[in-house]
Amino acid sequence: MNGQTLLYFYNLFNENTPIEKIAHPDLDNCGVELWLKRDDLIHPEVSGNKWRKLKYYVEKAQGRAGLVTFGGAYSNHIAATASVGKLMGINTIGIIRGDELHPKSNKTLKKAAAEGMRLLFVSREEYRFKHQLAYHKQIKEEYGDVVIVPEGGAGYEGLIGATEIIKGHDDFDVFSVSCGTGTTLTGILLALKSHQHVLGFSALKGGFMQDEINLLINQYFLDSQIYKDYENECSILESYHFGGYAKVNQELVEFMRSFYQYTGVKLDPIYSGKMIFGLLNQLKSNKFFFGKKILAIHTGGMQGLIGVEEKLGFSIF
Repeated sequence: MNGQTLLYFYNLFNENTPIEKIAHPDLDNCGVELWLKRDDLIHPEVSGNKWRKLKYYVEKAQGRAGLVTFGGAYSNHIAATASVGKLMGINTIGIIRGDELHPKSNKTLKKAAAEGMRLLFVSREEYRFKHQLAYHKQIKEEYGDVVIVPEGGAGYEGLIGATEIIKGHDDFDVFSVSCGTGTTLTGILLALKSHQHVLGFSALKGGFMQDEINLLINQYFLDSQIYKDYENECSILESYHFGGYAKVNQELVEFMRSFYQYTGVKLDPIYSGKMIFGLLNQLKSNKFFFGKKILAIHTGGMQGLIGVEEKLGFSIF
C-alpha cells in the first residue's frame, strides 16, 4: 500500500472530532465549564482511542505480514484491530486470554472472526508471556514478519497516536479520560501545555495505574527517572471502577441512562461511563476545579456495550 492509498484509508477516520458543551444538573453551582470530545465519532467500527492507538501500528504494518495483538474475550481493542484489518486489507491475529474456546463464544469474538481475524486461544499462564521478546520471536517464526501490537496498543506507536487527542485544545485547563492500560492518559500527559492538568479514572481494580503510567513514560524517554517531572501534571482516581474491569451495577446503568436523557450522548459502561460518573462526582466535591474549563474525552468503545448487555441480559439504552 503506497502513501497515497494509505492517506485514502486514513481519510475514512474523522480525527478532527467535535467537542460539545455539557449541560447537566450535577454541574449546577460547580463553577466549571465542561465539554466532551466526541472521539466516539471517529469511525462507527474503530472509534475513540482505539484508532488513535492503532494508527501508527497500521502505518508500520504496510508491506508486512499483518498485525498480531492480545486481549481478553470482550476486548474492544481486539474488535477494533479486526475492523481495521478488514477496512485496510491487513491480516490480523488476536491472541485471546483465558477460557474461551471458540470464536462464537461471545458477540465480540464472533464479530472479530467474521471480519477476518484469526483467533488463537491461550491459557492465562501462556498469556503472561505477552511482553517477552522470546515469545514475540516465536510468534514471528510461525506467522512471518508481523507487527506485534501490545495489549490495548500500549506501546510507543500507541503513545504517539494518543498525543494527538488534545491537539488544538490549548484553551482547556483540565483533561479527563478513562484508563485501561494507561496509554491514552500518558499520551495526553506528554502533550500537555504548562498550564494544563490531566485526570485519569481507572477502569481497573488494583491500584497499579500510576506504576503503569510511570513505566510508559520511562519507555518513551528511555529514562527511568523522568516520570518524576510529570507527577504534578497528572492525577489518578481509582475509586470509580465499580468493582473492576467490565464490572457494571445498577447505579452505573441508571447514571448512563440519565446522562443520555440530559445530553443525548451514549457512554460505554467499561470506560467512559465510569469516567463521567467519577468526574461529575469530583466536580461537585472538589474546589480545585472551580473556574476551570474541562475537556472530557469520550474514548468510544461502544462495541463493548454489546458484550456487557449480553452478560446483563438487558439493554442499557
